[in-house]
Amino acid sequence: MSVCTDCIKSKPVARCITNLIVGTITSLNTAVYVYITDLTTEREIRYSVTSSAAGLITVPITPQRFSEDHSYEIRVTLTTAANVEMRQNITISGEVADCVALRFETIWANDNTIATYTNQTLAV
Repeated sequence: MSVCTDCIKSKPVARCITNLIVGTITSLNTAVYVYITDLTTEREIRYSVTSSAAGLITVPITPQRFSEDHSYEIRVTLTTAANVEMRQNITISGEVADCVALRFETIWANDNTIATYTNQTLAV
């Protein structure tokens, strides 16, 4: 992950999760697209979700979809946005930016199996 990014830099995220809780936006109860881009391969996945009444963005994630040792970037746009660069600001722990930089890592359980988490909240 580049150290020269204006994105919020999150702590690593468990690779096997069911839901990724990204942060909040100012648009409440609003249909948005969440883009997760693998900066290593330039593969981009678009999720269609609705922000909560508090503006919280939760993305349903299929386990094992993301690679370790790759840098990723998350962006959020309204579904009505004219283009993907019309980004919403994302707030995580008081930090605000229009993107989030993150990496995924495998978490191992004590019995040497991969641990799966239901919800993973991004943190800085």
